[in-house]
Amino acid sequence: MFFLPDTLKMVFVGDIMGHMPQVRAARHEGGDIIYNFSPSYQYVQPYLMSADLAFANLEVTFGGEPYRGYPMFSCPHDLAYDLRQAGFDVLFMANNHSADTGKKGIINTLDHVHEAGFYYTGTFCDPVEREITYPLILEKNNIRLALLNYTYGTNGLPVPAPTCVNLIDTVQIRKDIEKAKLFEPDFIIASMHWGEEYQSKENREQQRLARFLADLGTDLIIGSHPHVIQPFKYIHTAEGDSVPVIYSVGNFISNQRDRYKDGGVAFEAIIVKGPDGINLLSVAYEPVWVNCFYEHSKMYYRLIPVNDYKRDASVYSLDSSQIAKMEQFYQDTHRNLSNLQYSGFYN
Repeated sequence: MFFLPDTLKMVFVGDIMGHMPQVRAARHEGGDIIYNFSPSYQYVQPYLMSADLAFANLEVTFGGEPYRGYPMFSCPHDLAYDLRQAGFDVLFMANNHSADTGKKGIINTLDHVHEAGFYYTGTFCDPVEREITYPLILEKNNIRLALLNYTYGTNGLPVPAPTCVNLIDTVQIRKDIEKAKLFEPDFIIASMHWGEEYQSKENREQQRLARFLADLGTDLIIGSHPHVIQPFKYIHTAEGDSVPVIYSVGNFISNQRDRYKDGGVAFEAIIVKGPDGINLLSVAYEPVWVNCFYEHSKMYYRLIPVNDYKRDASVYSLDSSQIAKMEQFYQDTHRNLSNLQYSGFYN
């Protein structure tokens, strides 16, 4: 008898930032009345929509006006609804900016991502909500996922009671993974906000934590926070498993324009479930560059999937300077992820 296995395609991207130039640009896109972030995602939307589940690290809060960027982000909540429209399904919310706008910001952010229709985890209104909803258990295409999310800290800001932000604590993580296994997930995924900013290689603490997670039974580890791309590797456990970890997927969208910071990757993982259990079928990535440009004295942001540009440059209007910067990003990314293949979506 022929058996067709269940398949789940997942796409993970990094930091979604809200620097003030981005906020002002979104107001321009909305006609100076509303904030419209959707145009930034127009070229990557088909790719995100092609995934069964698309994940992102939300590194802003929706704390209300006055809006502000770095170092304490409060972004218009329109962003939540525009991200959902762009094709994202799941938001990881534990990061060093989670407490930027205090208790009100944490609760408002949770309210808006819930209203926008997201699955989300990493921050909570109170310990009761955390106990009930964490780890986040998702089932899609007959494949059950357990999702974990932690941050190294909150920039020294206290997390006001009763709200909660998941901090990296190995004792607690061990308990959380034991709890996750009670739900009999097919696949356990950990999103870790860790490492050193702007460093293109992972540090020993990241390696130690990745080993710890792998040995406890985590099946995939996705890193964020450094704002640059860091290597992809496999961790081989004593049980004979090979656990993939990408130490940082870099920025997804931000106003950081320096080399290495002006883009990131969409990391793709496809898993299949058949008579012999669950297997990781493939891993790949799509390099995505942030095109920030002026037109009629206004600033705009467009995410460009670089392989799509290389396939058909006529879709995009880039000048020679923009092309050179994008090509530099592309080459830098390829060198750091030379052991990963490109996604086939745009090739």
